[in-house]
Amino acid sequence: MSIFEYDHEEELKKLGAMEREEGKAEGLEEGISEGRSQSILLLLDLHGSVPSWLKERILSETDIPVLDDWIRAAGQTSSIEGFLEKTGLKEA
Repeated sequence: MSIFEYDHEEELKKLGAMEREEGKAEGLEEGISEGRSQSILLLLDLHGSVPSWLKERILSETDIPVLDDWIRAAGQTSSIEGFLEKTGLKEA
């Protein structure tokens, strides 16, 4: 593209569209992470009171494969202690 073909307004529109798409993808990932975190907490609530430090840790995790592993662990355990053992999570 030569400098004579440059259209500033068109380039701004393209940039804006790309940023909106990136924002949608980030928002979707955040929603997925939040949903998985809530699922873990719901499963753990079946086994007793979830300590606040553990709730915070689970809610702060954004890595979807990690959250998927934690969902499996929460579904396969019979206690919060068992979940902690399976996941290796410890109080900070």
